Amino acid sequence: MKSLHFISLILSMVLGMISCRKDKVIPTPSGDGECYSFGELPPLNYFSNERFQYQTPYFNPNNDNEFVFNYKDFELDEYKLMKYNIQTGVKTVLVENVKIISQPKWSRKGWIAFDNVFNQNYQIWVVKDNGDSLIQFTTNVANLFPVWDAVGDCLFWQHSPVLGIPSYFLKRDLFGTNLDTVLNSNDPSMGWVTYNDVTIDNLLISKTIIGNQNHIGFTNLNSPNFVSLVSLDNLNLVGLEGLCWSKNSQTAYFTIYKNGLYKLNVNNGTYTKLISFCDSKRYKSISCSSDGKKLIGERIDSYLVKDGDGNPTGQIMEKSHIYIIDLETLKETKINLE
Repeated sequence: MKSLHFISLILSMVLGMISCRKDKVIPTPSGDGECYSFGELPPLNYFSNERFQYQTPYFNPNNDNEFVFNYKDFELDEYKLMKYNIQTGVKTVLVENVKIISQPKWSRKGWIAFDNVFNQNYQIWVVKDNGDSLIQFTTNVANLFPVWDAVGDCLFWQHSPVLGIPSYFLKRDLFGTNLDTVLNSNDPSMGWVTYNDVTIDNLLISKTIIGNQNHIGFTNLNSPNFVSLVSLDNLNLVGLEGLCWSKNSQTAYFTIYKNGLYKLNVNNGTYTKLISFCDSKRYKSISCSSDGKKLIGERIDSYLVKDGDGNPTGQIMEKSHIYIIDLETLKETKINLE
């Protein structure tokens, strides 16, 4: 069975090609923050993206005023890894011509790791947070979801030689040569490890698939010999798209497609929905500030494209922006990156 991530990736590519066709239509975007259902749709629907997309933000662990993100310009076919300073408003291009799949991760040692796909070849790259020293970190097939250890010396990532099962969670020092297998999907207690984040005390949290079931799991990277599962009753985690720790190893946050943003107590499995999602609004990738007071997230606002008579054409347009969520008030503030 192929990973749901790769199936979703293939579907996205197909839908992207479909969306290139030209229709004489009238776009009807929703209001900012409005959340509503699309209701009854035509039998055949497809998703398209607006020209500019701002995706997969991740905080600088040493400075809550900075974050890294993935920028896309579909009209000019431009794809960039960028960083932004909230305080100064300065945008910096770190790497150009990269097609990033998962969330880039910023280490406490000032390096940024990201995956990049070229001709169906998925590799991990690293770059200094000033744009210097771009290095291709992996060379074998299918490497995704990089994450740093707490110190920032060692990189972990998901690897699969056949874009599916078996899968391996690997690690290697930044400038080391020894490659270690941390977890192996052939072991029924391990499974896939994706959508990763690591606390300051080196505890990994991830979406893991065990026995064809989706879970939130965690493991101590100081001695990673098993994955402990968080029991979440009545939640379907197939659509989990974002996952991050708070400032400690007791609280985490996660997003589920068209469901909501949740706060999770990892110790007892209790959870609270903070923000509800719908057809027109959802959050995807999220990252928590080092003080635990705010989240940064990729918010996707969607709307139906209609013809001249006001009827849905079947095209659903999506626009990704980056927002800050105040965890005390739940106020959402858009970061203007245009």
